[in-house]
Amino acid sequence: MTPWRMARVDTNVGNRFVMDRYYYLFGATDQFQKTINWFTLKTKFQRKTQEYGRPSPMTAVVGAVGSMLGAGGASMGCSMWQVCKDHVTVRYMGYQSVAIAGIATAVTGVLAIFCTIGSIIFMGFEGGDTKKKKKKKDDEACMTDKGWTMFMCFIGWFFIVISLCTFLFLLDGALKDFKGTAYYPYAASHAGPFALGAACFIQFINMVIAINRVTPLCGKKKDDNDGDGEQMMGGGGYGGGYPPPGAYGEQGPPGGKGGKW
Repeated sequence: MTPWRMARVDTNVGNRFVMDRYYYLFGATDQFQKTINWFTLKTKFQRKTQEYGRPSPMTAVVGAVGSMLGAGGASMGCSMWQVCKDHVTVRYMGYQSVAIAGIATAVTGVLAIFCTIGSIIFMGFEGGDTKKKKKKKDDEACMTDKGWTMFMCFIGWFFIVISLCTFLFLLDGALKDFKGTAYYPYAASHAGPFALGAACFIQFINMVIAINRVTPLCGKKKDDNDGDGEQMMGGGGYGGGYPPPGAYGEQGPPGGKGGKW
């Protein structure tokens, strides 16, 4: 529902641009603010291209009369003017590419939503992970739940970038081609690409956080030898392998001669 581009009223085009024109993902508005599908526009200009390129007796008669009177192609109609025929062909090819780009953008956008939902689901599975530090080789070969969360966040961000760039640049290129072959009001960017760009930026932050949870970018804390926060020294828990003083009282160690040890 959000327009991607908008062109202001241009009276130089006559009654074709008496109102602001909006370009959406699936179509563009006409002079009555009615949205026309990109495929409908493509079909209309395809028929005009075939009509202007098909030879007919009427076209031959009009061309002969025009050459005799010395009239230019513009006065004899678009079918007798090569510049106009070229522009119609460019419009046909441009609408075709934009229509396909709109479908591709919608599909990748839906896939990005599914990937984002999948990252939330895998994040909910992370609570079932054990906190034991013993790892088996089979477990190391498989991706953990945090790894799947990171993967889904990355794929979701990738699809958003594709959906943003595909339609934005193809529509921009098509409008520039229209403007290069004839007088065509250029449409500036509207709210659509900015909204999707904000979503792309937020998803990028989510992806960085998910990657940092799997492979920390700021370093890792070193674990203790026994995992309990205590390090054993020697063989008996005290320096040098000997018991601490007073461990056996005043009688001394077993088998000793008594007295203080």
